[in-house]
Amino acid sequence: MVLFLIGGCLAPQGWRPSFEVSALAATQYNRRGMVENERGVAQGEAKTRLPVPFGGAFQLKAWANMDLTQHTGDAWFPDGHGGEVTEVDLTGSYGRPVGPLDLSAGWTTYVLPHGNEFLNGDRPTTGEVFAAIGADVLPESSFGFYPLFIAFYDPVEVDGFYLNAGVSKGWGLTEDLRLILGASLGYSEENHSLWTYGFEAAGFTDLRGTLTLEYRVTDTVTLAAGVAASTILDDEIREWVEHRAIVERRSDGTLKRGIDTDTVWGTLGVSWRF
Repeated sequence: MVLFLIGGCLAPQGWRPSFEVSALAATQYNRRGMVENERGVAQGEAKTRLPVPFGGAFQLKAWANMDLTQHTGDAWFPDGHGGEVTEVDLTGSYGRPVGPLDLSAGWTTYVLPHGNEFLNGDRPTTGEVFAAIGADVLPESSFGFYPLFIAFYDPVEVDGFYLNAGVSKGWGLTEDLRLILGASLGYSEENHSLWTYGFEAAGFTDLRGTLTLEYRVTDTVTLAAGVAASTILDDEIREWVEHRAIVERRSDGTLKRGIDTDTVWGTLGVSWRF
C-alpha cells in the first residue's frame, strides 16, 4: 500500500503509474544455487512503475519470504521461524530503452531478521547495486528470444560481486495460455561466495532452468505454475556445500553436514496488475 501511495504522489501529470501485487507458494527457496529453505515457503511482492517525462521509468519493489514450517531442512536459513518473515528485499531502480536495448540500474537492500542465527557467521542487513542490459532478439520471428545480463556488487558487508547471464523464450499456446522457458548461469567472486555459500572461492556457480505456464484469467489477474532446477558448477564450492558445510539442526546435538546442490522445486502463484 505504501508503494501505491508513493507511486500516485510521484507520477507526473498525465503519466499514469502501474502497480502489481503477487503471491507465490514454492516447495523450496533457492537463491543463487544455495538452498535457503527446502521445506516450503510463501513469498509476496508489490511493485510500482513510475513513468517519467524524460523517458523510461522508476520502479519501487518490496519482496518478502516467509518460512512455512519450523524446520528448513538441509538448508542455509536457521530453523525455528515457521510462519515468520525471514527475508525482505527492498529495491529501487530506473530503466529505459536505448535503441534496441533495455537498460536499468538500481539498489536492493536485503534484510534478514534472523541473520544473527546463521552458524557460518552473522548475516546483517546489506545491499547491492546492480546494472542490467537486455534486448528482444528477432522480436517479429517465431525464433525470437530475450537475453539478459545483470551485474551485482555489494559495497556494504561483502565487498564482492556476482554476475548472471540468462535467456528466456515465450510461446503463446492459446489466447490466454503462455509457456515460458528460461535458463541462466551465475559467476561468483570470492567474497560473494564466502557470504552466499560459506566458502571463499571464485567460479561459475548456479546453472538454473525454469519452465512456467501462465494463464490470464482476466486483463488484470494471471495465474502461474512452474518448475525450476538448479545446480552449482564450481567444483570447490560444490564440494564444500555438499560435504563440508556444517548445519546444526538436531536437538540431540548432532550435526547435519552438507546441503544439496542439485535441486528441483515447484511454484504456484497469482498476480494482480492495476
